[in-house]
Amino acid sequence: MIGDGGVGLELSHAMRRLGSKVTIIESGPHLAGREDPDVSATVLDLFHDEAIEVFLGTELQRLEGSSGDKVTVHARQQSHEHALVATDMLVVAGRTTNAGGIGLELTVAELDARGYIKVDERLQTTAPNIRAMGDYAGSPQFTHVAQSDFRIVYSNLTGGNRTTRDRLVPFCRSPIPSWRASQ
Repeated sequence: MIGDGGVGLELSHAMRRLGSKVTIIESGPHLAGREDPDVSATVLDLFHDEAIEVFLGTELQRLEGSSGDKVTVHARQQSHEHALVATDMLVVAGRTTNAGGIGLELTVAELDARGYIKVDERLQTTAPNIRAMGDYAGSPQFTHVAQSDFRIVYSNLTGGNRTTRDRLVPFCRSPIPSWRASQ
C-alpha cells in the first residue's frame, strides 16, 4: 500500500483481515499524518498488533513488475535501501483535479493556481452561467461538502442567495477506529 490517508488505512486493515500480508509505505514521518500525534501513534500500534508492516519516512525509488503477478518496490528509508516484493500494489496517495481536461478552454472559466475551477462564494465560475461544485471547485473532499455545494448552486439557480461563506465542515475520527472498538 502506497499512502496513508483514511481510505488507504481502511483498505490496508480490511486486506489484512481478509488474510493478506500488508505493508504500508509512507513518505511522511507518521502514520495517518493529518491526524493528531496521539491518534497517529495509536493507529500505528494497532497496525503493528495486526501484523501490518509500516515503513515511515520512506521514499519510493522505482517499481518493477506488474500488479497481480510480481511487483518489486525499491524504496529508501534514511540510508537503508529496501526491495519489497509483492503480488499486488495499491496506490492510495490522494486525489488531484482533472478539471483541465473537461473543455474549459472553450469558455472563459479559469483554473486557480492549484488546478481547480476558480469560483466565488456562490460557486459561480469566472464564466457567466457556469458553476462548479465539489472536487472541481476545490471544496474540501468530502461527500457532505459536495452535497452542500449542490444545495448552494441549486438554491441560487432557483432564486435563493446561499454561499459557502462561514460554512462549517465537520470532520472527526474516533481515536479508536470503529473496527477496533467492536472487539
